[in-house]
Amino acid sequence: MAVQKKAVLKKVVVTISSVVVLLILLIGAGVGYAWHTANQTPAPTTLSAPQAPKPVTIQRAKPDPNAPAFAAVQSLTTPIAPGENGSVTVKSNLEAICIIAVEYQGQASQDSGLKRKPVDEFGLVTWAWTVGANEPEGERTVKVTCQHNDKTAFVQGTMLVTKSKEPVTAEN
Repeated sequence: MAVQKKAVLKKVVVTISSVVVLLILLIGAGVGYAWHTANQTPAPTTLSAPQAPKPVTIQRAKPDPNAPAFAAVQSLTTPIAPGENGSVTVKSNLEAICIIAVEYQGQASQDSGLKRKPVDEFGLVTWAWTVGANEPEGERTVKVTCQHNDKTAFVQGTMLVTKSKEPVTAEN
């Protein structure tokens, strides 16, 4: 039994010695790593100013020269009282040229705002004019003709001249 105790004791001593040696090696490695990283010189860092974003260029779509001409009323001031400013906005082909006629009692208005105009880059054209202060109440026709290349489109709207400013509905 004494031999067995000596063998067990020898195994315990060898195991403890191995663990102690491993701990010393691990601690030494940690100290060595810490010393090594502390003595490293960091690479120089260069900062540069942020670059300005590049401007974005939006290319406008080229109108199809063979597209059919079109015109559509987008907005029209109605009802309107005598002496107030009226306006109409029409959508048409890009690069179209449009003319307007506002008729009061069968006669075309001669207001300086009613001139021939090109559509803008969105295909819209707007006119504004003053309804005569003595204009009698009633419906007036607003006619717009747009020309795109050799094609023509026509649209018209009805404007109500009234002293009463009640909104016009489908029931009125």
